[in-house]
Amino acid sequence: MEEIAEFSLENKSDTDSELQYKKLPCGLLIPGLLLEKQYQLSDQYYLLITSDDCPYEEGLHLILLDQQFNILEILDIGLPYTAAAFDNASITSSNDLEFDFLPETRYQVSIEPNGQRFRFAKDLTEVTHRNNVFEKRFIRIQRLSPKGS
Repeated sequence: MEEIAEFSLENKSDTDSELQYKKLPCGLLIPGLLLEKQYQLSDQYYLLITSDDCPYEEGLHLILLDQQFNILEILDIGLPYTAAAFDNASITSSNDLEFDFLPETRYQVSIEPNGQRFRFAKDLTEVTHRNNVFEKRFIRIQRLSPKGS
């Protein structure tokens, strides 16, 4: 996984933006107004992290794309009436990323290169999975111990 700077967003509504690759439209509407980080995983995938740009009720979106800019999976993180900020993102391996988002909370995201069918963690009530429950999943997420412990 490596951080890149190939994508940009053009806001289209209060919640969605059109994705651009090297300043050219991809014809794809994705959730979020602010592109927080973008990564390329080998030559197969792009991981985009966007936010709603709303400090008192922030939402974070993890969007996994293939090389043809097809959406493979979208995860949303957020809680109503909860201030949050995306911070301290760090690549921990070729398929893993850690970051802080909700107050005192650190997350680890792992990308499964071939996709798998696995259960979504029930204790992650702040995370919403947009894909069909029977589709392959590529993004695994877990809440690590709270910051500072």
